[in-house]
Amino acid sequence: MTAMFRKRVVRPTALLALVFLGISLTAMPVAAGAVVVPNGTRVLLSFTTPVSPSTNAEGSTTVLSVVNDVVVNDSVVVVKAGTSVQGEILRSRKRSGLGKAAEIAVIVRSVPAVDGSAIPVSATKSVEGDSKVTEAVLVAILCCILGLLIKGSDAGIAQGTNVEATTAGNATVQIP
Repeated sequence: MTAMFRKRVVRPTALLALVFLGISLTAMPVAAGAVVVPNGTRVLLSFTTPVSPSTNAEGSTTVLSVVNDVVVNDSVVVVKAGTSVQGEILRSRKRSGLGKAAEIAVIVRSVPAVDGSAIPVSATKSVEGDSKVTEAVLVAILCCILGLLIKGSDAGIAQGTNVEATTAGNATVQIP
């Protein structure tokens, strides 16, 4: 076999065979005791406590938990259900006068794997109350200045609310 034949025929044929067999190179074991968690793997999280602008300031943290085991390669658990995950309060705005609604946003950047390493993820949950700016302005114009004191509605994330995170890139986890 010539080098040209191997390069142009054998390599592409072998790659096509892997694709047709449905073998994912990103989910294959890397080494003994290690697996790769593929980019885009879903991780379902649940808020363990309620979150609201009245109780959570911007920059503070909140706790979520993993709802289901995260499994790769059909049987390898890389993140256990019940694992605690930290979320950061990205935005926290209380309702205020002139009909402005409350707003709260939480971001999760990583989840702990079974080996203690952090798997990077992308997840955000944002909730905004109902704005009452139009009503406040109309009351102020038509009736009295007290219309400016009308506040928008509260916003909050209830305990038990689920949010789906996805892994942000491949991550290698050592399996104990």
